[in-house]
Amino acid sequence: MMENLYLKDELYDLVKRDDSIFEFLQSGSLDGVWYWDMEKPDNEWLSPEFKALFGYEDHEVPNTAEWWQKNISPEDLPAVLERFEAHLKDPSVPYDQIVSYKHKNGSKVWVRCRGMAIRDEEGKPIRMLGCHTDVTSLKIAEQKLEESLDKVNLELDNFSIILSHDLKEPLRKIQIFSDFMNEAIDENNQDDLRMYAQQIHSASKRISTLMDAMLRYSKLSKKDVDFHEVYINDVLQYVRDDLYERIMSEHAEITLKGIETLPAIEAEPSFMYQLFLNLLTNALKYHRPDEPPKITITGEFNETHVTISVTDQGIGIEKKFLDVIFDPFKRLHRREEYEGTGVGLTSCRKIIALHHGKMEVESTFGEGSTFKVSLPLVQSD
Repeated sequence: MMENLYLKDELYDLVKRDDSIFEFLQSGSLDGVWYWDMEKPDNEWLSPEFKALFGYEDHEVPNTAEWWQKNISPEDLPAVLERFEAHLKDPSVPYDQIVSYKHKNGSKVWVRCRGMAIRDEEGKPIRMLGCHTDVTSLKIAEQKLEESLDKVNLELDNFSIILSHDLKEPLRKIQIFSDFMNEAIDENNQDDLRMYAQQIHSASKRISTLMDAMLRYSKLSKKDVDFHEVYINDVLQYVRDDLYERIMSEHAEITLKGIETLPAIEAEPSFMYQLFLNLLTNALKYHRPDEPPKITITGEFNETHVTISVTDQGIGIEKKFLDVIFDPFKRLHRREEYEGTGVGLTSCRKIIALHHGKMEVESTFGEGSTFKVSLPLVQSD
């Protein structure tokens, strides 16, 4: 391999003799070069590419150190100067950091700034050579990831707090009625024993229901979605079949409009089933006490999306609660009035997010609600 080192020598000689070689290397691998006179620190050459990175023509920016020190983000400048001084004192300290500048249009540009001091025979810095590499896209992606992680962590924190609160109530019930049961055993009171046992069974069932809901929701957050061709009409048929006994017992009236004409979409079939099972279950559940449920499911589509609306004529939702109904374990009614865990709509929101769709809700308190789901025909990469 050593015989190939002549190519290195040849390249170095080309750079010395032909300016176009250096220009090619700069334009092909860097986003700007700067060269600073340490003996006359007011003088610094900033390459045209350096200036273009921040939205300027070559003639619009003076070749001075003052310009970049005024345009670098104020919070970054102290660390840059500190690292600069450390490198001048000790060449083993690298001059290498990521900093941000203000673009001509007001936006922010992040660059990786690297440099090396050029020294005289006595080791004194006389020049500083540096280069910029644009890392804005990477920095934006990093910020989005951090924001996403913060959102997930906050959601998990809220989830655990609410779940803990909801679990305490049935656990406390079990503890209280266990004590009552011990007293009834001592007194050989069979009627009280049966009643206490029933209360403990009810509380245990409540805990099991909450834990199942938590597991279902957590799987939505972790499961890799496996997209397939799905027809919403088929999904709704499966949902109605599984809810048949409830539909009949409630004397519910369900009307479909435009569902059969909907094209196939790319979706996770089991998630679509859970989505519409939750929506239809809610529509059946929250009907007016003196009237059977009346539900209309409408389908529309265009070149990119299908839209399915589930409309009921039930009790409706007060406007002040429209923003909180999707929070995990959030309930607007006592369990004695309407059963449930408070995870159904939360799961719907998660499923729709996993499919890059959106959901809107419109409701008039006392008159009914419409949940409108929009899903893309084709999932983007």
